[in-house]
Amino acid sequence: MDKLSTSPLFLNSKSSIKCTVCEKILKPIQIIIGKCKCAKFYCNLHIIPDKHECQFDYYNAHQIKLTSNMPVIKDIKMENKI
Repeated sequence: MDKLSTSPLFLNSKSSIKCTVCEKILKPIQIIIGKCKCAKFYCNLHIIPDKHECQFDYYNAHQIKLTSNMPVIKDIKMENKI
């Protein structure tokens, strides 16, 4: 047996995690990639935020990320450089 088939995720293939929209039972790989930023699980059809009316605020999340990563630029006086 290879390492993938003996991992705990693949051994427990009878998961009870379902898509929040269509109630489809998700496969183990869909559980890994199907979690949205709104902390719910979705199938491949509903993972797009527009398809499941996602409540996560992407705009404010990006604004916080941008403002926290912005460097502080200080004004350099040119009088002493001449």
